[in-house]
Amino acid sequence: MKKQLVITGIIALLVSVGLSGCTTTDKNKFIGTWSAYNVYSVEFFSDGTILTNEGVTTRTGKWEINDGKITFTMNDDQIPYTYNYSFSGDDKVLTMNPLAGGVPAVYTKQ
Repeated sequence: MKKQLVITGIIALLVSVGLSGCTTTDKNKFIGTWSAYNVYSVEFFSDGTILTNEGVTTRTGKWEINDGKITFTMNDDQIPYTYNYSFSGDDKVLTMNPLAGGVPAVYTKQ
């Protein structure tokens, strides 16, 4: 009986992790440097910080994944920016669609 309870607990834990909105795998896919149009770059760090380079402007902030969406909060304005995201091309292409409307951004992993 005790063995069945342990097995049931392990299965329940694995199912709950598998069904959660944010997986460690998704977070790991972001880690690294991404670029768009050879002008913009975004570097995601595993500690939840971010560094963007927009031509001559460099900005820092934080990023997090919740419910299948990514949110950036930049240190200089503290306004959260939230996007739907998807990966393609063996996780080397990242497309982010702003929830507030606008043009999707497509980045390639470096």
